[in-house]
Amino acid sequence: MPKPLFEYDDPKSSLPIGAVFGMTSTGTNPSPLLLIEARPDKQGKLRWEYATPRMTSGPVRFRMDDKEIWSESGVANATFDNWTYYFLAPEFR
Repeated sequence: MPKPLFEYDDPKSSLPIGAVFGMTSTGTNPSPLLLIEARPDKQGKLRWEYATPRMTSGPVRFRMDDKEIWSESGVANATFDNWTYYFLAPEFR
């Protein structure tokens, strides 16, 4: 999904920009997310950092420059009485 799901910044912590992208092979239902932030290093130079939270019980794999950087195998299918989702309210401006 080429457009970020959410973009943010935090002037108090010198975070100039961050974005959450949904990664999908089906077109509209993201399996993992890709979080990317521009963060200053000790010298104040910006560098990119990323995180890859999983949003599926299926296997996921991230590759960068033809090298696997993160992967998780699928979780065994299980039957649950209920599913619980946790949401944090964003601070919209």
